[in-house]
Amino acid sequence: MITVHRLGPTTLHTYTAPKASAMVNTHIVETESGHHMIDAQFLRALGAEVRAFAGSLGKPIRQRDLFHADPDHLLGASQFADVPFITSDDVLADAQQSEEMYRGRKAQFSDETPLVLPAGGFALGTQDWDGVSVMVDQVADAEASHTLTVHILEAGLAIVQNLLDANAHALPLGKAGNWIAALKDVAALEGLRVLGAGHGLPAAPGAVEDAIASLTF
Repeated sequence: MITVHRLGPTTLHTYTAPKASAMVNTHIVETESGHHMIDAQFLRALGAEVRAFAGSLGKPIRQRDLFHADPDHLLGASQFADVPFITSDDVLADAQQSEEMYRGRKAQFSDETPLVLPAGGFALGTQDWDGVSVMVDQVADAEASHTLTVHILEAGLAIVQNLLDANAHALPLGKAGNWIAALKDVAALEGLRVLGAGHGLPAAPGAVEDAIASLTF
């Protein structure tokens, strides 16, 4: 499923996998002359669908970003081997520690494409994406060991991946205290209109309160 939100200087395109693949999201943030892609898919075939959709948008993919090291957001990355792939040094370290597990999963799925890991060096703080100011942050020890987030104030958009799973997949296996604190920080962001989740459809800001209530319970 593909959903589209036109948000001021950006357009958010979200590819949501079928339920059988945990409704994993790949987000494409479209700016005036290009795209930033956030996270890949779990399965090779779904990665190919994302590649075909991205190609239909008529603008180059400037960069792919890995927001956390769970395999369902990484293993389909080989479909974009020609596009720069980057993450923070901490998320890269998480991914490197999981290489054996990734290779086992690819073998389980009879996926013979190469395992593609990102480069490190993705900077936190304010970035410029084609004239759009983007704030990049990182949360430690929540759902994953490290999770990147972006907030685009002009667009009223925050992409927080597995800090928020909108009516899909939510498994409270991380450190709930840190996770709740991170969600409260998201809820306090100015001007939010749309939240990009790790699983399930993009959500309205009220989904953060639902997630906090669920984790508290």
